[in-house]
Amino acid sequence: KEGTEEIIVEYNYIDARGISNANYADSFIDLKGTRAYIRYNTFVRHGETKLTRGIAVIDRGVELSSYEHVIHDNEFYLDDDGSNIKMVDAYSGTTDVYAWNNVRHPSNGPAYSNSVIDSCCPPWYSPPPDATSPTTTTTITPTTAPTITTTTPTTAPTTTPETTTPTSTTTTPLSPAPTTTTTAPATTTSSPVPSPTQAPDASSSLREIIISGFRISTLSARGKFRNRIPDNPP
Repeated sequence: KEGTEEIIVEYNYIDARGISNANYADSFIDLKGTRAYIRYNTFVRHGETKLTRGIAVIDRGVELSSYEHVIHDNEFYLDDDGSNIKMVDAYSGTTDVYAWNNVRHPSNGPAYSNSVIDSCCPPWYSPPPDATSPTTTTTITPTTAPTITTTTPTTAPTTTPETTTPTSTTTTPLSPAPTTTTTAPATTTSSPVPSPTQAPDASSSLREIIISGFRISTLSARGKFRNRIPDNPP
């Protein structure tokens, strides 16, 4: 584009099929700015009859337009009937357009227009170190359209989720362990039953004499005498 500079186009595969030729669309690339570096690309016509030039250099009459371009080490496949197509065509008004080491297939036509400088290298450009031209690994037949293989993505199998029947678990409450109550036998303290007082012999004569609040019992039969503490002493 005019007004641009220091543009690098490298290591591309450019196919001419489908260009419209509308608005001067009749080349692989139009260079309208300044200092564009076109290198290590592969250009293929593929029988496109609307392609009339390889790379066109066009002056737009503005600042930074159509000077100091470099085009080198590219491959051009222009078909047998493209003998009138130039690899680089620089229009009038352009300056300092350099081209070298570009290869034409087949080599049955002109390489460059007269204003293109076929040599390396301008003082303002240094090729990248250890750079190599594009390596062609297959034979390209320009008149045969390449086979386009469409890969249909494999549809992942539909996985039906397994239906899991919920397991009904009945929990029977455990019966409480029987409570064993150990009843200690009550310890019964038996007070000795006082032996009944033997009644005095019926033949005995019991006489009680109350003297000054004291009770005096006299057992005449046994001849014993017992004093008692008064029940209610004075």
